[in-house]
Amino acid sequence: MAKGIAIPEASTTLRLTLMGFKGQTVEFFYDQLSRPIRSEYPGEVVVETRYTPSGQVWEIEVTCTPVACAEAGKDPGITGHQYDVRDRLTGNPPISGATQK
Repeated sequence: MAKGIAIPEASTTLRLTLMGFKGQTVEFFYDQLSRPIRSEYPGEVVVETRYTPSGQVWEIEVTCTPVACAEAGKDPGITGHQYDVRDRLTGNPPISGATQK
């Protein structure tokens, strides 16, 4: 849990493994509400999604090695989403810079 926001417990009740190009595996993990919470790509690229108590996307974190990030075309770091009192998206500024292994 981060910043006082309750994040639902992760569950691997639904786990998909897709065989892609050149036999590489991409895995997707979902929480108990069937929302995507983690994706693992070849080369140690991991994308994690966290949610607000109302179910909106709160933040998305990408972690990877510098080489893996370059190969995957992903930028490491955390992007947060902000909502108003009516739960409408008001912004999604980056929260932090590079998060590399």
